[in-house]
Amino acid sequence: MNPFAGIDSIVCGIATHRHDLTAAFQLVYDKYLQAGLTRPSRLAMRIADFQLSKQCVIIVAKVDRRVVGTVSMVGEIDGRLPLEQAFPNALSDLRRRQLNLVEIGWFGC
Repeated sequence: MNPFAGIDSIVCGIATHRHDLTAAFQLVYDKYLQAGLTRPSRLAMRIADFQLSKQCVIIVAKVDRRVVGTVSMVGEIDGRLPLEQAFPNALSDLRRRQLNLVEIGWFGC
């Protein structure tokens, strides 16, 4: 089976409408739930606090107007990336080199 079959039917863009954002957050929730990484929730969405920041851009991939994948790209918030909240020393070598950093989170089905 060709993993790229039908790739030309995928449309990607920045999520600017509530419907796209909701679908993206529901997609991630569904996958976390299936993997046993979260518990059932009435909200049925997984939203990280950084995704509500102006430093975050959420991109969705759609097939026939249905969200099938999502990427969140976030810049530094208060001088840190979300990864550094959980793993404070994870980027210490890169920080010493004074690089510009972004964090990218991806999810698709």
